[in-house]
Amino acid sequence: MNKDFEDLLAQYKSNYVQFLSTGNTAYKTAYENAQDAIENAIQKRQAEIEEQKHDMKHFAKSYEEGNNELSDIYDSASGLFQNAQTIEDTYRAAKERYESQEQGPAIDISTGYAFLFRFGLILIILPIIFLVWYWVPSIQALLPAQTGVPTMSSVSQTTSV
Repeated sequence: MNKDFEDLLAQYKSNYVQFLSTGNTAYKTAYENAQDAIENAIQKRQAEIEEQKHDMKHFAKSYEEGNNELSDIYDSASGLFQNAQTIEDTYRAAKERYESQEQGPAIDISTGYAFLFRFGLILIILPIIFLVWYWVPSIQALLPAQTGVPTMSSVSQTTSV
C-alpha cells in the first residue's frame, strides 16, 4: 500500500506540473483524479487507524479488567498463604510444647491410692478405738481385784475390823 500511495503522489506531482506548464485539461483531470485517489487512500487509512484505536482501547479495557481480577486473585492467594503460614506456626509451637512436656500417665494414680490408704487406716483404727473405749471401764474394774492393789472399798474393810 505504501508503494501505491507513493505512485499516486508521483502521478499527482507530474500531472500537476504538466498542467501548469502546458495548461492541458487532460493533465488537470489526471491530477484531480490522482488527488481524489490520494484522499480516498488517506480516508481509508484513517478508518483503519480508528478501527485499530478502537481495538486497542477494547484490549486495554479487557486487560485492565483481567489485571484487576488477577490482582484480586493474587491478593486472596497471598492471604491464604499468610493464613497457612500462621496455622503452620501455631501447629509447630503446639507440637514443640507437647513434645517438651514430660510424658506421664493422664491420671496420677498415686494420689488415688494415697487417699484410699488413709481412708482405710481410719476405717480400721476407728473400730479399734471404739472397742478400747468400751472395754476400758470393764477392764479397770477387773484389774484392781486381780492385781491385789487395794481399792477404796477394800481399804475401808480392812480398817473397820
